[in-house]
Amino acid sequence: MILNGLLSDEELRSEARELKLISDALAVSNQKLELKTRELNETNEALFKSHDQLAEINKELASANKRLALTNRRFAEVNEKLALANREISLVNKKIKDHKTINAEFINKAAHEIRTPIHNILGYSELLLIDLEKDKKNNNHHNNKNQSIQAIFRNANRLQMLAEGILNIVRIERETLKLNKKRVNLVAEMHNIIRDIIRGQISTSSKKIKILFEPEEEYISIELDKVLLQGIIHNLLDSSIKLIKDDETISIDIKKFDDKIVISIKLSASGIDAEVVPSHFTKFGSRSYQGIGLSLFIAKGIVEAHDGRIWVENDHNLTATVFNFSLPTNRS
Repeated sequence: MILNGLLSDEELRSEARELKLISDALAVSNQKLELKTRELNETNEALFKSHDQLAEINKELASANKRLALTNRRFAEVNEKLALANREISLVNKKIKDHKTINAEFINKAAHEIRTPIHNILGYSELLLIDLEKDKKNNNHHNNKNQSIQAIFRNANRLQMLAEGILNIVRIERETLKLNKKRVNLVAEMHNIIRDIIRGQISTSSKKIKILFEPEEEYISIELDKVLLQGIIHNLLDSSIKLIKDDETISIDIKKFDDKIVISIKLSASGIDAEVVPSHFTKFGSRSYQGIGLSLFIAKGIVEAHDGRIWVENDHNLTATVFNFSLPTNRS
C-alpha cells in the first residue's frame, strides 16, 4: 500500500523538470525586474540631475537678467548724463554767442559815446580857428572866446574820464585792475572832486545846476583808491546831470556805519522806471535814459572792485532819484 502511494522515478524527474522550468522562469523574471529597477533608478537619477541642471540654468538666467537690468540702468544714466552735457554745451555756446554780441555792442556804444565829445572838440576848435583868422584880418585880439574854450575843456575832460572808465572796466573784467589804496579823509576828497566837477562841467553847462554837499562830519577816514573814487563820483554826477532839468539841485550825503560808509546822490528828477533799474548797471540797458547806462556801468565796476555795492532807488511818489553806493571801512 505504501509503495503504491509513492511517485515513480519518471514522475519525479518530470516534476523536477517542471519545477526547474518554473525556477528558470522566475529567475528570468527576477533578472528582468532587476533590469527594470536599474533602468528606473537610472531614469530617476537622470531626472534628478536634469532637475538640478534646470535649477542651475534658471539661476544663471536670473543672474543674467539682473546684469542686463543693471546694464540698462547704466545706459539710461549715461544717456541722461550725455543729454545734460549737451544741454550745458548748448548753454555755454549761447553764453559765448551772447558774450560776443554784448562785447560788440559795448565797443559800438563806447565808440559812440567817445565820438560825441570828440565831435564837439573838433567843432569848437574849428570855430576858434575861424575866429583867430578873423582876428588876424581885423587886428582884433580881444574877442571873447571863453565859451568855446570852456566847451573844449569840458568835452576833453569828459573824453578823458570816459576813456579811463572803459580801460578800468576792461581791467576789471580781465582781473588785472590794481587798486592803489591809501587811507584818506573821504569828506575832503569829496569836496575836491565836487569842486573840480563844478569848475569843469557844471560851470560850462547850459543848465543851472547846484550841488549841495553839507556833511555832518568833516573827517571820515577810509582806505580807497583816490583816482578811482573820482571816477565813481564823476560817473554818478554825470548821470545825474543828464537826468535833471534846468535850475535844480543835486544833494550829496555821507552816512557812516560800523562796517561801511554809504554815499548818496539825490536829484529832483522824475523817478526811473522800476522795471529797467537793474539794466542801468549793465553795459547796455535796453531803455537807457539819456545815455547814462555806460556811466553807471563804469561806476558799478569800480565800486565792486572796492568790495562795495551800488544801487539806485526812487522815492515813494517818484519825484526824486537817489544813486547810492557803499564802501567797506575795512575795520576788524
